[in-house]
Amino acid sequence: MGVSLNIGIRHLLPVFPFTILLVARELSRWLTCRPRSCWSPLTSRGAKGIFLMSLLAWQGVSVVCVYPAFLTYFNEAVGGPAAGVRYVVDSNLDWGQDLRRLRAFIDAHGLDMMAVDYFGMSSPRYELGLPFVPWESALGPYQGWLAVSATNLYMAQGHWGPALWHRPEDSYAWLQGRSPVAIIGYSILVFDLRDRGSDGSAPVLRALCGDPVNGRVSPAVLR
Repeated sequence: MGVSLNIGIRHLLPVFPFTILLVARELSRWLTCRPRSCWSPLTSRGAKGIFLMSLLAWQGVSVVCVYPAFLTYFNEAVGGPAAGVRYVVDSNLDWGQDLRRLRAFIDAHGLDMMAVDYFGMSSPRYELGLPFVPWESALGPYQGWLAVSATNLYMAQGHWGPALWHRPEDSYAWLQGRSPVAIIGYSILVFDLRDRGSDGSAPVLRALCGDPVNGRVSPAVLR
C-alpha cells in the first residue's frame, strides 16, 4: 500500500479480519454499562444495543437491496452504489459484468443498433446479439445510442498528469454535462445521442425503472 497506484480493494482484504476483531472488541467495551451511566436513558446498555442493532439492520438491508450487483456495493453514507464511480472504478466496481443487463435494456426498447465502449473480457458481439459499433472517445460523438463502461468513461474524464500522455481526444469531452438515460447495473452508462427535435430537446424514452422528469428521462439503474 506504499505505492501511489492501488487498483483494487482486494489488496486490503488481509486487513479485514483484524479490523472486524478490533471493532468487535471496542463495541463490547462501549456496550458495557458503567455504574453512573446505567441510569441515563441515552447511555444505558439497552439504548446502546438498540442503536447498534439499527446500524446492523441498515447494513443488512443495504446489502440485500443491491442484489445481485454486489460488486458495486457502496454504503448510503457515501451515496450508495450509484455514487461508487466518484471514488473507484476498475475491479472495485466495473469488471465488465453487465453486458447481459445491457441486452435486457436493448430488448426492452426494441433497439437495433448501439455503439458500445466496453470494459471487460466478455464478448459484446456474443452477449448483445445485435449489430453494434465498437466506439471510443476519439471517434467523436455518436449519433444514436451509446453505452460506455464506467471504467472507460471516468478514466477518460479524469485528471491526467502531463507525463502520462493522455490525449485530449481520448477524454470524452463531448459527453461532459450529459446525463445518461440509464445506468445498467451501476457499471454501464447509456446515453441517447440521437438528433434533437426542432425545439432543441432530446427525444424522450421511458427507461426501465425511470420516470420522465422535466421533459427528460431520469437515470434508471437496471439491476
